[in-house]
Amino acid sequence: MSKNHNKRLINKVALITGAGSGIGRATSLRYAKEGARIIVVDMNIETAEETVKIIKNEINGEAVAIECDISIRETVKSMVKQAYSQFSRIDILFNNAGIGTLSYGELVNISEITWDKVMNVNLRGNWLVSKFVAKRMKKQDLIGELRGKIINNASLLGKKPTSPVGVYSITKASLIAMTRIFAQELAPYKITVNAICPGFMLTGIFMNDERAINEMIRFWGKPILLERTGTAEDVANVMFFLASDDSNYLTGQSISCDGGCTIV
Repeated sequence: MSKNHNKRLINKVALITGAGSGIGRATSLRYAKEGARIIVVDMNIETAEETVKIIKNEINGEAVAIECDISIRETVKSMVKQAYSQFSRIDILFNNAGIGTLSYGELVNISEITWDKVMNVNLRGNWLVSKFVAKRMKKQDLIGELRGKIINNASLLGKKPTSPVGVYSITKASLIAMTRIFAQELAPYKITVNAICPGFMLTGIFMNDERAINEMIRFWGKPILLERTGTAEDVANVMFFLASDDSNYLTGQSISCDGGCTIV
């Protein structure tokens, strides 16, 4: 029996932004375990290289690190060009990079500098990466029935916007809308576009601080039905489904991974 037996992403190339930590790293590792070659993108090249090291040393996988600030057009364009020069195609794009803690506060008190920074990363940046990847992805040969998949990291706060993280909520709600529009535009090219909407996760966006998460849950005012905060690995498990052939007939959807937060 081949050592690659049961690996579901063999011969696939995945580009993951914000892959130096948290959900991005967990998803990179999960994809690598399933046989995918990983393009680890992060604005912090040191953490990106750490993810690559783990993939190579612990999984015996293939990965490269690319430094990129997704809010800067020319940097994104260069990153995508470099990614394609490495592997010649991208089968899975996970737009994971984002910022959140800067936007804490009521909308009337948020500065224009903070508004612009959060918008430039969470919305404009994800649009830029999708734009430049999709232009090339449209020209790729089909593998099976699809040319590629784009997955956006939205949030339960995009489905149910909440103060005092209004700016963050607005970007994530916009990202859900962008997911649907890209899904409409790219369907003729056999490219699917979906979003994952994590709940309260013990990741870097809350500085891995259970107290910070509990404070947000208090503002949220509703229980987590499964009575625990989520982990990056919980999201990575759903991300594997969205990357696999099992989700090939799914597009324009926003999948909640929140322990039941949004149904109460």
